[in-house]
Amino acid sequence: MMEREDESFDGVVTSLGGWPMIDASWHDSDFDLATLLGTLRTMYGFTPLVLMYVSVDERNSAAHLIQVGWR
Repeated sequence: MMEREDESFDGVVTSLGGWPMIDASWHDSDFDLATLLGTLRTMYGFTPLVLMYVSVDERNSAAHLIQVGWR
């Protein structure tokens, strides 16, 4: 994440939904963990908690599986 030199730390934090320790206007009602995790994965290639991916079911190639694991 920190390899993106075109963005400041504050800009990255803001784009991820803010941080209550440094943003007095942050409200938990505005926080969405699913959105945060998706943004981290999509924009920064970072998976902090769990690994998620879709694969083809080996027993039925017409079906797909959502697989979840941890680091």
